Amino acid sequence: MALALAWGLVLPAFESVDEQNHYRYMVFLKDHGRLPRQLPSPAECTGEGHQPPLYYEFGAAALKLGWPQAGFQDPPLRRDFAFDRQPAYFQAPMAGDFAGQNGAVHGLRILQLFFLLLPGVLLLAHLLLRALPGGPGKLAWAVLVLNPAFVGLAGALNNDHAAFALGTLAVASLMAGPVGWLGWSAAGLALGLAGLAKPTALGLGLAGLWCWWRSRPRRAGDLAAYLAAASLVMLPWCLRNEVLYHDWTAFSVIAADCPQCLDPKPWASAHWWAFWLSRSFESFWSLFGWMSWRSPGAVTLCFLGLCAGAGLGWLRPGSSRLDARARGLAWAGVIGVAVVVLRHDMALDPPAGRYFYPALAPLGLLLGGGWSAWPWARRPWAPWLLAGAMAWLDLWLFCCRLIPFYHPS
Repeated sequence: MALALAWGLVLPAFESVDEQNHYRYMVFLKDHGRLPRQLPSPAECTGEGHQPPLYYEFGAAALKLGWPQAGFQDPPLRRDFAFDRQPAYFQAPMAGDFAGQNGAVHGLRILQLFFLLLPGVLLLAHLLLRALPGGPGKLAWAVLVLNPAFVGLAGALNNDHAAFALGTLAVASLMAGPVGWLGWSAAGLALGLAGLAKPTALGLGLAGLWCWWRSRPRRAGDLAAYLAAASLVMLPWCLRNEVLYHDWTAFSVIAADCPQCLDPKPWASAHWWAFWLSRSFESFWSLFGWMSWRSPGAVTLCFLGLCAGAGLGWLRPGSSRLDARARGLAWAGVIGVAVVVLRHDMALDPPAGRYFYPALAPLGLLLGGGWSAWPWARRPWAPWLLAGAMAWLDLWLFCCRLIPFYHPS
């Protein structure tokens, strides 16, 4: 929380991916009291107006209470180059015409840390430490919540925060072992809310289907309750898209609003798959700002080594301490989200690791389950050593990279 708060206070407004568009959407909802219409062009709220509204409605409510006069003004692009010859995206000074706008942006960043990031991080800890008591669960939690890219994004406005928190809730509701139609309805409700924050979270529905398939007794009414609850949450949004755009997915809105983002990929291209894997992995851990500056390459290699260690641990038969239910749920959740993300990335640019943040809970289970195969991961000192190293890395990035990048004076 301290690291993310520092990022949120020091990072200039709109110097994170699409942040100006996320803020524009909140201001639109505050000022108009309705969702924007994106077609026919020009769109009423360019950039993110096609997104489901849950995250933005919270932001609009906060603006009404705390910054009722806040508006949106497009900041001018920078023309110079900043630290390491990488271009910063916007020139958004802290005074002058941007004074009121910047105050609202930084205030919203702080609020979401306490109302989205903190509950999500605590729930993730509860889930991982119950499924993997001892060192492996603590290791997985420390790696994910002190992940530099996650901390950096937590200091900026982005609907991935809501997708992470609600996606973790959806997984936790399944880990608890829903009993009866009421329990399955609650799990479906959590899934629907996660999807209403960001559609990539709907891939977690595969984990729910797997849990139902493994449940004993397996009742059709439980599955119906799960799917119905999730569908009822998403149905108004999908029906609105169908009525307005004749496209319940709203993909046509993205194509009209951001035609430069369209970039269909060939399934048989080895170059594309190599780029997708490397870019998604690096941006999950080590890319910042407008994905224009990064940690040193050795840092990304260290994260690759940690993930490889977990993968090798899974290859040791019978070595994981995860029970069969948690193991299957984790694999199903990661695969489901990966399929949805890949469908997005096959049509649009660029790939981004943050699209996997709704699946941090299943990823944590897989990482911890793999590490539990190694004796070092069960040592009491291992989580403290790794958490200390990652906290030092985050602090170094903040003091020696972020501040010189955006505040060279």
